[in-house]
Amino acid sequence: MTNAPNDRLAFYRKLFYITLFSTLIIKIILAATIPITTDEAYYFQWGQNLSWGYYDHPPLVGWILYVILKFGDSPLLIRSPAVAMSTIIGVGIYLVMRSYDQARAYLVAVLYMLSPIAVLGILITTDGPLIIFSFLSGAFLFKALRDNSLNFYFWSGVCLGLAFLSKYFAVLLIGSYLAYYFLSDRNRDKTRGFALLFLASLPFGLINLYWNYTHCWDNVLFNVLNRNHGIDFSLHKFLMWVGIVVYLVTPPLLYYLVRHRKEWAERVRTSNFKIFAYSAIIPFGFFTILGTFKDIGLHWPLSFYGFVFLFLAIYLTNKELVTATKFMAYFTAFHLVLVTIGLVMPLRDWDFTKYYDSIVFTERNNVLWNDMKPYAGRYVYATDRYSTSSIFSYLHNTHVMVFGGGDYHGREDDILTDFRKYAGKNILTVTNNVPPIGNYTPYFKSVRVEKIMLEGTPFYMVFGKDFNYQSYRKGILKKVMEDYYKIPAWLPCKRCYMYERYGKP
Repeated sequence: MTNAPNDRLAFYRKLFYITLFSTLIIKIILAATIPITTDEAYYFQWGQNLSWGYYDHPPLVGWILYVILKFGDSPLLIRSPAVAMSTIIGVGIYLVMRSYDQARAYLVAVLYMLSPIAVLGILITTDGPLIIFSFLSGAFLFKALRDNSLNFYFWSGVCLGLAFLSKYFAVLLIGSYLAYYFLSDRNRDKTRGFALLFLASLPFGLINLYWNYTHCWDNVLFNVLNRNHGIDFSLHKFLMWVGIVVYLVTPPLLYYLVRHRKEWAERVRTSNFKIFAYSAIIPFGFFTILGTFKDIGLHWPLSFYGFVFLFLAIYLTNKELVTATKFMAYFTAFHLVLVTIGLVMPLRDWDFTKYYDSIVFTERNNVLWNDMKPYAGRYVYATDRYSTSSIFSYLHNTHVMVFGGGDYHGREDDILTDFRKYAGKNILTVTNNVPPIGNYTPYFKSVRVEKIMLEGTPFYMVFGKDFNYQSYRKGILKKVMEDYYKIPAWLPCKRCYMYERYGKP
């Protein structure tokens, strides 16, 4: 690789810094402006309840939020790690590339920072820590391989462990590392380095393993069993995954990849960047197979997205990178126009979407809360879904439990709520669905329903008096445990809070 002429290099440097600071400012504005989403409100509760683990995923985002909440709970503050994430990765891409080709380092970093995912990725979720620590692990491993440094092997392992404590998709990064190790030249130093890497990551895995062992194997049941029923081959799902790949990588970059397809094998085999090729190709290959029978979320491959750009850096010419960057700038600008329109649209103009009820619930939540206030102290507050309970809990800084069977995800409230404590109490349940009275009458001495209209959308308050815990245990909790807490015999379990409270199903 050769360096560009000085004037062109100076232009690329200027472009890099302009992109760095302008995208950061845009992300700050978006983070401060966009209302908190239900998922973010759900993880907000994790931060309020510090633990070694949580129902859906490992605990790292909860730990991060616990620290942030010491300083405040504004949307911008809560989202600050997500705002910084893509900027850090953009700088990281430049730092990895600069010793090989400074001009290309600037261009690839700009290309990444201008992507819609980087600019609009301002929500605080479990994916954020996974994305940043996956990238840092890969970058440290690259430096370890280049410099034969045990120190960088160690830090790669620490970041890999932190990625695993964010979300189980880190397992795909482990698979990428193992594939690289066994399919590339090996020597004593590399073997010792990879052994250190995995040893450094091991304590983080053991933390999660022990928490699951003492908490009903929640993460395993949710991620491996409960959410994977009834999957079968589907062309539609596969085409949706193909659409996600086209969206993330963008048509120009895909075209250039096809154009340089004959160079792939040789470049991957000989380039110092081949660890990034493994870290991009293997996870995306796994999702391609999985996408033939399961819906793949847009956020699933994002922890390997940064590696795609480093993978591209060894194929594309500077001219191709400039062309791709121009497309990316226009592509993201289009997204920003849509987001701006969405933010300034009157609330009632959203009523054509399936999300209208949720938007109204969030934007007009204070109206509902004021209608509930007269019953404070006399009724325990609840909703019928984790999303609505989470929004209440975030906006009013109080725990609002989930009443009823709920769904397979978002069941952290099973840990937080012990229904034995509410025997004989009154419960006020808020729902935006017409409440079948038969879902409530078996569990209360008396039930009445009050309807509230907000922005043309009906919400309901279900007043249940004298909660019958034993009936609820037989009618609801027994089925919940059968559906979501049936621990396989091959999994040894030290403790399960659901069994201890309500008995085995």
